[in-house]
Amino acid sequence: MTNSYSGSTAIAAVADCLWNFQSDKEKFTGKLIMEGIRGDHQQPMNFVYDMDKQRYFFVGSNKEVSRAKENAEHCKLLRHLPRTYADKVARSEFVARMMTDLHLSETAILNRIRDAGRFICQEGEGKKNAPFYLWLNDDGTTLVDGGDGAVMV
Repeated sequence: MTNSYSGSTAIAAVADCLWNFQSDKEKFTGKLIMEGIRGDHQQPMNFVYDMDKQRYFFVGSNKEVSRAKENAEHCKLLRHLPRTYADKVARSEFVARMMTDLHLSETAILNRIRDAGRFICQEGEGKKNAPFYLWLNDDGTTLVDGGDGAVMV
């Protein structure tokens, strides 16, 4: 148990599973934590509060949320890459442009390029007369861009 339950111990002793909902009133987020008394455990479920509809909406488990954040970070970078080999861009030129557009360090941009590797094609030797060139991998991957971030499908 995480000691997040408070109240009568008689209720906790009878229940097979305790459902605790934690909310952050400033960030308009919530988390449902379900813990079984006999050691059962579920991944916490994350929610976000919609002011217009006046209710919480499910946004995923911790793993799903972190994967969505990672995808959004990749897509901020990927949506700037050319979609075809014919339009390929030199990696050094792309990194310089992304450092300005995304306000990130060169190392951060290079790490994102590495982490999003399956979506990026690269050609060249990385030398003065044979620089690396980048373009999007055309493997049927779809970038669904929602402005702030995107989802890779």
